[in-house]
Amino acid sequence: MDAGLAAVCGALAGAAATIGASFAAGWWQRENARIAVRAEHRKERRAPRYEAYRAFVSAAAGMAEAARDGDTDPAAMENFRALSNELKTQWLEVSLLGPKHVLTSARAVHSKALDIEECLRRASVLGVNEDGETEESRQRITDQYYSNARDLNDAANAVYSALTIFAESAQKAMDDDGSRRGGI
Repeated sequence: MDAGLAAVCGALAGAAATIGASFAAGWWQRENARIAVRAEHRKERRAPRYEAYRAFVSAAAGMAEAARDGDTDPAAMENFRALSNELKTQWLEVSLLGPKHVLTSARAVHSKALDIEECLRRASVLGVNEDGETEESRQRITDQYYSNARDLNDAANAVYSALTIFAESAQKAMDDDGSRRGGI
């Protein structure tokens, strides 16, 4: 090979190596920037999720406690309605913030809370007395009351059980650093 051809081949090899190195460096810079943006995105999502999860747990636990109290007087029912509305608002918030496995467990909590609402609705009509009430009708109302109280307690316990599962899902979501596939 003559010297001129060797010089041209060397120049081409050097140019190809330089181009390859610049492509690799550019790719590396883009990848690092993407990782930084993703980390910042995760950090920005963490704070709203934490607040929504905390408020959701607080509202559901408040409903369960109100159910365990078993009061059906007007003030207790008004308090329960406020807690129920708060839970529905927080459920919507959790639903929008995700991720999917948290939404699934939040849906279970919400469903169990609806069972509490149904029990309290039934309890609110149990105390209605009719004219000409008999001993038999009083006994029927008393039996229904105690049956409903058990249902109410069972529904409150179901909410607490579902909240435990929700809390575990929420902790997984909060601890997710994005290093595994299928994160956020």
